[in-house]
Amino acid sequence: MCKSLVLQPVAVRGSGGRTVADAVHQWLRETSWLHLLDHREDWSTEEAISGFIALFGSRGLPLANPALSGDQVLHAVAMTAPPGAQLRVLGSCNIKGTGLEFVYRWLSIHKVLGWAEALPNANADPCRDIVRAMSAHPNYGVADTRVAVAALETQLADGRLQAWGLEEEASRTVARLRSLLPEMERGLEAAVQLTVPQQARRWLRAAVDFWDSIARTREAEALYVDLGARRVGQEGAAKVAKAIVYRQKV
Repeated sequence: MCKSLVLQPVAVRGSGGRTVADAVHQWLRETSWLHLLDHREDWSTEEAISGFIALFGSRGLPLANPALSGDQVLHAVAMTAPPGAQLRVLGSCNIKGTGLEFVYRWLSIHKVLGWAEALPNANADPCRDIVRAMSAHPNYGVADTRVAVAALETQLADGRLQAWGLEEEASRTVARLRSLLPEMERGLEAAVQLTVPQQARRWLRAAVDFWDSIARTREAEALYVDLGARRVGQEGAAKVAKAIVYRQKV
């Protein structure tokens, strides 16, 4: 099943917030050469290639801070477009660090979107399972928290959860997630680029990281063995692997 999500920027103005007019003006600046080429007969292939390379470069979004969370990466992407726009990421690099966090966020978003889509049509037992899964989900971020809150509030307003004795649990989950959301949203504004203290810590870390890298390798190998032997589940292994990678990042 294909699922989609519109990433709404938290701020319309300020730190990166843009309007539709801003986006249109930028697009005109970046693509005006295409209009000129279309009205010229003396353009060269090299000129067109250079233009497309420059356009591609202007659309790239480098994230130099390796300590960014998955939510902060998604926010940085969302803030490149005006509010309400749908964005398509044509490619992303870095399987570790911020790239791994990016993957974790989308896995969680995909899972919560699935629950939200199934909830309105679920009968009593499946509905109970979904509500409890939403309540126990350990890896919420900004986008999936908003989806879960909206889905549960809609079902509470319709009275379906009350009929099956799920009102109290759903209400507690909504209240808890709503209380967490402001702090999550404040955390989105962290610096995309490395600050001076972070640069100093990165240099120091690189100087002393050798021994911990050996320990991380051994821990990762032991984790894969335990996973293969089914001594640890997939979610548990993901948490441990995330902690190991985080030590390399910071």
